[in-house]
Amino acid sequence: MQPRGTLPLSVWGGIWLLLLTADAAEKPPVYAALHDSVQLDIPKYPNAENYQVTWTDASSTKIAWFKNNDKITYSNEDLCNCTLHKNGSLYIKSMDTKGEIHYKVEVYNKETGKGLSTEVIKVIVQEKVKEPTLTYNCTTKKINCIATAGSDPKIQITWDKKPMTEWKVGSPVDITFKDKTGTVTCSVKNVVSQMSRTENIKCHQELDIFLMLSIAGAAAAFLIFLILLGYCVRRRMANTRRIRQHRAGVPALRRAICDLLPSLQWPPRLSAYARPSAHVRAPGPRRGQPRWRRQPGEVTVPFPHCHRGKAGGKGRSGKPGVTPLHSVCV
Repeated sequence: MQPRGTLPLSVWGGIWLLLLTADAAEKPPVYAALHDSVQLDIPKYPNAENYQVTWTDASSTKIAWFKNNDKITYSNEDLCNCTLHKNGSLYIKSMDTKGEIHYKVEVYNKETGKGLSTEVIKVIVQEKVKEPTLTYNCTTKKINCIATAGSDPKIQITWDKKPMTEWKVGSPVDITFKDKTGTVTCSVKNVVSQMSRTENIKCHQELDIFLMLSIAGAAAAFLIFLILLGYCVRRRMANTRRIRQHRAGVPALRRAICDLLPSLQWPPRLSAYARPSAHVRAPGPRRGQPRWRRQPGEVTVPFPHCHRGKAGGKGRSGKPGVTPLHSVCV
């Protein structure tokens, strides 16, 4: 039976735990990066070689301890993945759980065993941030910065090393810019890491390139139009010239024929030495004389109505004769 006026032991334990929690809330937490190491020091006893030190985890399971700088003992060294230094600091090789983890350290007097200090240390494990994504649009004059990874990232955008925004929690962050050229930097950070990305904005060059491409396309189209126009004009002129030559050539041919007809005689006369026709008897060569041979340009054609001399006349014998082809009966 408890004396009157005293509180139960469980109530005192709850009050003690509440005081420890309040004390831990007042102390700044220790931040560690995910899968990185962290070292936990004893707040009031940075060098506890001459004391008894015991470290426990959130489930009040002993991790490691030593007394009077004697041999260090681990409850499970492989599971702990940690090292207890002689000054009392606990070095954890890898923090593999993201979030809040509480550790408790107790310091005792080595001679009397009296408790000197009990501290609850809160460790916040964060994922490291990575390089952010930075984009901009010259048409809308917008800059967009996105944090791709990391716990509780904060974002800041700077223009030519001058902050355009304060550090903002969350992602993405959009901002409007006014200048056409400049250097913009998107920075992302949390307590355990920081990354940034920089881009050179040159909006006027993009517009110039677009304008140059437009002008080049228009010039190419105009050049093709000129080539097609020249081809069509040249073809039309060639057709017109052929038509004119044809029209001018018909009268010329007619005039040439008319000029040539008077110089021709029809029917043509046979040469004096031409062979007469079968029904026209011509004196043959005498014996011993060479026979007649047709001369180039001469033909043997009977013309009863044409004779040597004047057209329609008779020869010396009064019989039909022959005349060369170039002669004409008139």
